[in-house]
Amino acid sequence: MAIFNDLCFGCTPPSPKPPVKRCKGGGGFVCNVNNVQPHKVNYEKDIVRGRGHQNRLSSSVVKQVATVLAKKTWHDAHYKSFEEFYIKVRSIVNIHGIGNLTVYDIATQLIKCFPTLAPMPCDYVYLASGALDGARILLGSKTVTAELKKAKAHLQRIVATAGYAGNNLYNINRNLGAGVCLHRSVFDAYFPSSVSAYDIEDILCIYKKHFTPGGTKQGCCFTDIAAIVAHYKPTNAVPAASISPQQVNP
Repeated sequence: MAIFNDLCFGCTPPSPKPPVKRCKGGGGFVCNVNNVQPHKVNYEKDIVRGRGHQNRLSSSVVKQVATVLAKKTWHDAHYKSFEEFYIKVRSIVNIHGIGNLTVYDIATQLIKCFPTLAPMPCDYVYLASGALDGARILLGSKTVTAELKKAKAHLQRIVATAGYAGNNLYNINRNLGAGVCLHRSVFDAYFPSSVSAYDIEDILCIYKKHFTPGGTKQGCCFTDIAAIVAHYKPTNAVPAASISPQQVNP
């Protein structure tokens, strides 16, 4: 079944991949991990706006979230799974105007800055906005809806055992709406195990318009998954210039 356009407009050669690190107990998948381990970060620039998705957030909301995050001692915390950490971040930044995509971006950017904090996404591919659209095109809306319900139930079980207070528990469950995550195995027919859940989310968002023969004819077009994986270049690393390992966490 053809899932990409047949024509290629200005495709660039495959780009080298960054170093990879195997997830801790994450189903055997590989995660891209930035090896930088700073002791101090710019929470507004490197964390809240780190992946470049948050241009629509007001400056006041960004500063509010950055202030909340900066009060935590992240280098002393350890979570067994990304799912547990995601729920924790969701509870911390339970602020009006902050959706699932922002929570996901904040969680992954924190792990890039503090690699011992938690594993990067391994067992689940997190979906919001463009990535959710890409998944629906690639897998079909019915499959995505059914798998989202399974994943949501899994996250709610984590919330139920996390010991959050009543109102906080309610708010977290309310915010775990449509478009949270799908199990990595749902994508086994399309992506080899060497492609991490984190990268799948990125690919679904960036290349969503190439997943159908009737898609856009702008940019690069591909004939199969292998071509798109070879072309894909992760661009979400924490900017090294903004990090100083010599700085001390306040």
